[in-house]
Amino acid sequence: MDPLAVFDRIGRLVERRWRDKNYDEAAFPDLCVAILREERPSLSARDLLSWVLTTDTIPHQFDPGSRFGQPPLTMFRGPHFLIDALFWMEGTTDIHQHGFCGAFQVLAGSSVHSQYSFTVEERISSAFLLGDVRFERFEILAPGDTRPIGAGRSLIHGLFHLERASVTIVIRTYKDNEGGPQYMLHPPSIAIASKVI
Repeated sequence: MDPLAVFDRIGRLVERRWRDKNYDEAAFPDLCVAILREERPSLSARDLLSWVLTTDTIPHQFDPGSRFGQPPLTMFRGPHFLIDALFWMEGTTDIHQHGFCGAFQVLAGSSVHSQYSFTVEERISSAFLLGDVRFERFEILAPGDTRPIGAGRSLIHGLFHLERASVTIVIRTYKDNEGGPQYMLHPPSIAIASKVI
């Protein structure tokens, strides 16, 4: 199975359905969750690695130097969104929120997914906030589990990947203007704007 063909099919479906919603960012996360659950890519981490090591061409990579994925592998780029396969070799991510919206699905491995809330108590600057970082809940995610990504404070989370390598599929906008800066949170009380995109 050609991974590029799998993600091209998914990307074209997302494009068509989101166009029908007038490219409304508020509709995008649920639309992506529904498509990932319908299409659930039947690929393994080995399939992706074998393909990338033997193919002559890969899509233009969105952010190859990013810390968001080890490495990130862009599989589809459209005018309004992209699809990445994120490989995770290390166990944990920072607690963070996103400046984009979309959805993610576990392709391989499993993770502890922890969610948080943040209440701003003092704004030092747009890049540095003080407040209350509070743990809300956790769950174990396994292959096929799919979650929406809301921009800004609608999803503040961290992941601890239980297997090496874990792979996550992310369908995401390039940016969500209503999401504000993308913050990394440091309990109990600090949020710092990140340059991660």
